[in-house]
Amino acid sequence: MIEQTQIVERFVAPEEEGFYLRVPFQVPEGVERIRISYTYRKNENIIDIGLCSPEGKVIGWAGSNRDELAVSEAVASPGFTPSPPAAGQWQILLGAYHVAKKGCTVQYHIVFEKKELRIFKGDTHTHTNGSDGVFTPKELTQIAGRMRLDYLFLTDHNNEVQNETPYSTDTLTVLPGTEWTHYRGHAGMLGIRHPLRDIIANSGEEVREILQIAQERGALVCLNHPFCPFCGWKFGFDLPYDLMEVWNGGIGAEANLKCLHWWDEELRKGKRIPVIGGSDFHRLEPGRIPAFPCTNVIAPSKAPSDLIQAIRKGHSFITAEVEGPEMVIDGHQVLPGMEVAPFRKIQVEFSGTTPGMEALLIGSGVRESVPCAAGVTRMETEMPDHGYLRFELREKGEEQKDRMPLLISNPLYVEESDLL
Repeated sequence: MIEQTQIVERFVAPEEEGFYLRVPFQVPEGVERIRISYTYRKNENIIDIGLCSPEGKVIGWAGSNRDELAVSEAVASPGFTPSPPAAGQWQILLGAYHVAKKGCTVQYHIVFEKKELRIFKGDTHTHTNGSDGVFTPKELTQIAGRMRLDYLFLTDHNNEVQNETPYSTDTLTVLPGTEWTHYRGHAGMLGIRHPLRDIIANSGEEVREILQIAQERGALVCLNHPFCPFCGWKFGFDLPYDLMEVWNGGIGAEANLKCLHWWDEELRKGKRIPVIGGSDFHRLEPGRIPAFPCTNVIAPSKAPSDLIQAIRKGHSFITAEVEGPEMVIDGHQVLPGMEVAPFRKIQVEFSGTTPGMEALLIGSGVRESVPCAAGVTRMETEMPDHGYLRFELREKGEEQKDRMPLLISNPLYVEESDLL
């Protein structure tokens, strides 16, 4: 974590006792969280603290019993509203309740935790007792916290109630979601509290309207387990959606592999469809836990807006479990979902590999297999002249063809030239 520190002092004159004062400070670009602590002679003075955003909004207020506070987009100290630490001039609100006759110097120690690209592990598809799960939202987020997940979407069937209460902590970002559920298919609606105007659809046009409204409200629309034999997507794919759930933890490998093969065919046709994986968690059972599979999101922070943007752009890869292998391309200078120049050389590094694995390069006219080493596997390749290139990790062996990979990346796309 990269931190930047700023010290600000304010002398409070005796005649300012009883005043509310403003202490400006500048927040730089690219801040994930602001931490503020302050000191003064407490045996002689009583100084309260508040915080005001660049727009003039009061973020919160606390009495002199508070020595520090923290604010980020997802979570804030008690008495303060979670807020994006936007660049600009913020103001500490200084409450001069009691000031000594000689005055009081208040020193504020401000720490900016800077954003930095890294991998966040979590789950995009879970259910609480608000639909057909068994755990309350709080219990489910506690399970996710014990698993050290970085983020969690709550996506109850046709329900938005789970989104009304904030559950994020300093270590876990809990994001709103809903799974629009129809007898002919399910669609995840991620990132906003109220994606649904209506849940009823008895025609293709009504389905289209439901999905469009969710997108217009800002939700990421994901077609969930589309090839499930029991609740697959039967409305066709000529509808508005942003993502495909290519790996669902609640169904067998056959349906997931069918979706994986369908997706690859769409990529070969020139489509660009980001994919995610979700556990579809309802209860603790053998082989059924949150983030199984796990969508690994590469983002500058685990703020909701950064996670949503990264998922939308396909800056992610899917692993079978939280402790699965990881993948880095050119030291995060290149991310899955990005456009890359044709024939550009890239280096891919997989960590957590074993000699029993193989790395696959799959793309336009490309399918190569590279044996993995113990610990870290590095490979150099170059982009094709058109289309896409994606990566998988699999266990070796003919029998593994009927099983899901250990890792699936979103593709790199070859830049399309304007020159014909």
